[in-house]
Amino acid sequence: MKKQVSNIAALYLRLSRDDGVDAESNSIGNQRMMLQRYAKEHGFQVFDEYIDDGYTGTNFERAGFKRMIEDIEAEKIGIVLVKDMSRLGRLNALVTYYTDLYFPDHDVRFIAVDDSIDTDKGDNDIMPFKSILNEYYAKDISKKVRSAKRTMALAGKHIGGHAPYGYVRSPEDKHKIVIDEEAADIVKRIFQMSASGIGYCTIATILSREKILTPAARESMREGKRMYSTVESTLPYEWQGTSVEHMLKNKMYLGHMINGRSSSKSYKNKKHVTHPESEWVIVENTHQAIIPEELYNEVQRICRIKKRPRKIGTIALFQTLMYCADCGHMMKFREDCKEGCYICGFNDKYRTTGDARRCTPHRIPSKVLTNMVLPSINWYIAQAHSPHFEENMLKAIEPARDTRTEKTLKREQRRLDELSAIIKKIIEKNALGIITDDTFQQLYAGYQKEQSEVSTRIERLEAERRKVVELRHGIEAFANLLKKYDGPLTVLSREVLLNLIDKIIVHEPIGTKWSKNKTHKIDIYYKGVGLCVH
Repeated sequence: MKKQVSNIAALYLRLSRDDGVDAESNSIGNQRMMLQRYAKEHGFQVFDEYIDDGYTGTNFERAGFKRMIEDIEAEKIGIVLVKDMSRLGRLNALVTYYTDLYFPDHDVRFIAVDDSIDTDKGDNDIMPFKSILNEYYAKDISKKVRSAKRTMALAGKHIGGHAPYGYVRSPEDKHKIVIDEEAADIVKRIFQMSASGIGYCTIATILSREKILTPAARESMREGKRMYSTVESTLPYEWQGTSVEHMLKNKMYLGHMINGRSSSKSYKNKKHVTHPESEWVIVENTHQAIIPEELYNEVQRICRIKKRPRKIGTIALFQTLMYCADCGHMMKFREDCKEGCYICGFNDKYRTTGDARRCTPHRIPSKVLTNMVLPSINWYIAQAHSPHFEENMLKAIEPARDTRTEKTLKREQRRLDELSAIIKKIIEKNALGIITDDTFQQLYAGYQKEQSEVSTRIERLEAERRKVVELRHGIEAFANLLKKYDGPLTVLSREVLLNLIDKIIVHEPIGTKWSKNKTHKIDIYYKGVGLCVH
């Protein structure tokens, strides 16, 4: 470090919810006063303050901390001052890396005032143990917070940050929600429009045209805060079809409290993961309902059908279910051929312009399509009553998996645990002077690389295992749908198609342009099981 910056100090201040009962004593104001006084008493020149307010100690991707590191790299700082070790962080491996490797390599003196740690004085034997204790504290706090939230969720309390549109948090108890009358009227209207057959995007267009504030804009205006990052302050009335869809599927409007839809991965990783509905915590009749159950159920039925009316007011049998195999566009129904046919929508769009983007027609007559789909559905209906149907379906869709997969997964998980233990040991050995910094860096880089590779393999194996579990559930649900039909169908109805089929992919037929004997190929994707071949 250049001599002229050896006396220039950075004051690093951090506060987060994981500080628990110590939050008051660790406030940013108290930290600032302590560090400024310490710098003055010891004749340090303060270069700047680096503040991370609201960042957990287990996350080192903090704006203030990263800015301080940039200034260290630029050789602007010779001293880092913190109130105590926990302010630097609560993740032992990274705290040890910065205090024992990074700061010394950059000739930076590290001082934790309350812990009486000063790397210039060399009497820092307590530092590794302080760091470990700080990490255990974060882990313990995380467990307690999760447990407390789980308890509140099971009690039917609202533990989310914001109440759903149509509700507000009660002024007397933030864990209760009460009706926001003005917004609730909008919710009722949205459900009524949907029940009458109006689609998500059309509802959103109507609300935007009438300049009704979006949920985010209304929340921001009520709280007196800036707009959410996803909502432009200049577009407070721009409703989205996806927002309408989420509202129409939200059971909280029935008076039921729903918690646990997502959570952070761990106290070290704050990335949120979404949980399946089977893992949600649902407590019924916790607050006043906005929507009656009959209306809610009717809307769900209509949403599943996904009606898209044609101009003449009728709906073609396969409409909205068919897609072009080559360009992916939805197939359109045309009446300008005998008994009607379906044609690639992208081809139809540019058929008179000669545009180079134009796809081929992929034309398939309605009668041909029906003659291909009906036998397929009847085959599955016949098979559904077999006691081995579900297992046979699984074998057909998901070929026999390597019997060693589970053993491989366990072996990889054991190796990941071993690597974590090894890395912890070499960090401690380096901190105690048992191995040199050069040796540590070589070992650490190698083990860290292997750790990343093992984690990637584990994620792939777990994804494969989840795929099979999800497929089993899908096959079971598909079998239950099929068992509703006692025997083979003589005619196809739109209700049957929407109940059983997700989509139909249409390939370009094989044969000359005017041939009457073209060979048609389609791929039928059934609900919950995907593409099936029999």
